[in-house]
Amino acid sequence: MTFARRAVLAAMLGSALIAAPAQARKKSKEQPPEVETPVPGTLIDDIAGLSPDGHGGIERFSAFLISRDGHIARLYHDGEKRPKYADYRLDGHGQVVMPGLIDAHGHVMALGFSKLTLDLSGTRSLTEALARIKAWSAAHPEAPWILGGGWNETEWSEARLPTAAELDGATGGKPAWLTRIDGHGGWA
Repeated sequence: MTFARRAVLAAMLGSALIAAPAQARKKSKEQPPEVETPVPGTLIDDIAGLSPDGHGGIERFSAFLISRDGHIARLYHDGEKRPKYADYRLDGHGQVVMPGLIDAHGHVMALGFSKLTLDLSGTRSLTEALARIKAWSAAHPEAPWILGGGWNETEWSEARLPTAAELDGATGGKPAWLTRIDGHGGWA
């Protein structure tokens, strides 16, 4: 390489080195790059989420964040930026996600019918239940059936299931259908 070429190359390199601090100073005056803070909780992404919106409609979302204490902290809709870092991140692979049913309910019709029929709730013995059946049958001679319920053999002093023969002795010859307190059994 000739001396002239070396001189030109050195001059170019020198000017590049001199310009570099100026460029660095320029960049330092600009805003620093954004550093995303990790989000505490679990991000579940790539889902087809459905939830009641509180106004009679359905809200659709594609991700949600569960806080460390187990509550839904945020819903994310299509196109919204998600946190880059979370404690845990799960891919829902497009699965449908919707709230579970937390069902506090009342059997209103059954409650209403129970007021029209024989109530055996609160009985403490089979003898007491049979006495109530006999009294109800005598007080309602027009009723073709004795209907009712509410008995619970685990609360009776005998702690056993009643028999059809015991029921027949108290009904005065009327057919009877008496459901257990939980509705999962019957005495006939």
